[in-house]
Amino acid sequence: MENMIKQRRVSFSELLQRDNKESFSKDKRSPNWCHQRNSQDYVSIDDEHMAAIAAATFAIHSLEEKAISQFQRKEKSREEASMKTNMSQADKAPSFSRPSRPREAYANRSLSIYGSGNTKVDAWEKAKLLKIQNRYEKSNLTILQWENEKKARAKRRVEEKKKELEQKRSINWQHYQNKLARIDHVAGGARSQAEDTTRNHEKKVKERAREMRSLGVTSPKYCFLC
Repeated sequence: MENMIKQRRVSFSELLQRDNKESFSKDKRSPNWCHQRNSQDYVSIDDEHMAAIAAATFAIHSLEEKAISQFQRKEKSREEASMKTNMSQADKAPSFSRPSRPREAYANRSLSIYGSGNTKVDAWEKAKLLKIQNRYEKSNLTILQWENEKKARAKRRVEEKKKELEQKRSINWQHYQNKLARIDHVAGGARSQAEDTTRNHEKKVKERAREMRSLGVTSPKYCFLC
């Protein structure tokens, strides 16, 4: 698109230069004729020339704006397509599941050696394949040992945490029981004290009533002992 704009600019500039050359050559060929033209003709020629320049400038500006808008639309559509592609890839992302272990299939497969008649090459191939298989078995054994050790350690940690939780639960339960016992003891003592106070007050009231009866007091308000 930029090349097209440049070509349009070149074509317009060539057109203007051609017009200037033609006008200059005409002026040079017939000077008397130019003197015969009146001032209004010169004004109209200048107006037409300025109008042509303005039209060319407007056309170039329009082409530039059109090219810029097309480029922006293309970039926007490209970004939207890229975002949609990334979102679809994110949606299709595989879950982190435990991969399958093909070690059994590889370990159990038999070594196939294609003999070519050269016993040295066959022996070398067999030795190399056996060496590779032994290396694989050793690495597989190391991985298996590491896996079992990590699993055993994780299990021990879980058991230890479980044991600690059980101990904490037992200790908390014991604290709870002790707290309940202290509450019962305090409540029982307060209840017993309230009962003793009530009995003492009742005893005092009964003794005073018996004394008033023995003295023949008809109204308690006249009794100075009350």
